[in-house]
Amino acid sequence: MDINESAKAADVEALLDDVTAFGAKHGGYAGARAYSIAASIYAERKDWGEAEKAWERSAKSARNSYLAPVSLFNAAVAAEEQGKLTEAISFYTESAAHLSAFPGAARAQFAIGRLYEAQGDTQAALEAYRLIPEKWGNESTWINLAQDRIIALSGL
Repeated sequence: MDINESAKAADVEALLDDVTAFGAKHGGYAGARAYSIAASIYAERKDWGEAEKAWERSAKSARNSYLAPVSLFNAAVAAEEQGKLTEAISFYTESAAHLSAFPGAARAQFAIGRLYEAQGDTQAALEAYRLIPEKWGNESTWINLAQDRIIALSGL
């Protein structure tokens, strides 16, 4: 690592310290946004454990804004990257609960089904997939994908 790279790394560390401290002192959208900046840096580094924690803090800070379900979804991705499927399902479930406030809710619900499949829980996967047309009737892409998985899992 040359001097310029070392200086850049130090700058990024200082930024992480600053945004994390800011997030801890400020609630609401501002704090959530600070944590999301930190989470993005950790994700870029593929430090999924720290990214998950930062996204979870962002979601808690922004619980009354559109950033909450986005942060929960991203926390789920970070948990999944670590192989923590149960935690990922939990985050995706919280994210999908924001039906109308989160455009990615149907995608989160599909991910729940996909992770249950990965765990070998066919019944839970089917239940997750069946919720998509019930709750997101206008999401044709996710409905079609869910119906494909239902057919495949049911052996029809």
